[in-house]
Formats: sequence, structure tokens, C-alpha cells
Amino acid sequence: MDLGLHDRACVISGASRGIGRATALMLASEGASLLLVGRSRETLWLGPGGLADQTAQARGTGSEEVLKALAQRIPVGRLGTAQEIAAVIAFLCSMAASNVAGSAWSVDGGSVPSIL
Repeated sequence: MDLGLHDRACVISGASRGIGRATALMLASEGASLLLVGRSRETLWLGPGGLADQTAQARGTGSEEVLKALAQRIPVGRLGTAQEIAAVIAFLCSMAASNVAGSAWSVDGGSVPSIL
């Protein structure tokens, strides 16, 4: 099936299991770039059958090589942590951010140079 999603970006919530994971797998097979939101980074990326394993299998390499290559494409040189993302969310929900409106925040280590 060709959904015309090659080089398109998709956001998938609940991607660590169930319908969210199935949707992520289908969109990835269509060539889409994915932003996955889930409860567990280990389940999404590092667990058995996670995205690192799936990408490694598709590329004929190991999951460690996949994770290393992914980190090298990120300007800060590593994957972000749940704590880093949570800190931004906590800030945006706090009174300290009470004048923040109409903006987009990216917590991706500089992977996306701009948000349109």
C-alpha cells in the first residue's frame, strides 16, 4: 500500500503498545518519519521487537549500530531522556510560563532546525 507518506512527519501517541504501536509500524513501513509518544522509551526503542530491532532488521545490522547512527544525526549527539522532556512539559504547565502562547517547543536535541 502506498499512502504517500514517504518523507512526511507523523506524530503517534500511545506508540508503545496496541493500536498506537500498530499504527507506528504501518506508517514507518510507508517511509514516514515518526515522532513517537509512549510511556516507555525502553518499550518503544530498546525492548525486544522495539524500533531499534526493527530498524536493524530492515537494514541488516545490529540495534546498537542503529542507536549509534541515530544519535550521530542529532546535533547534541544523543537521544533525549524522559526527564528532559518532562522538564519542558512541567515548565509549560507552570505559572513561570503563564505568558507563553502561540508557540511551538521542540525537545529533540536540535534534530528539527525549525518548526513551521
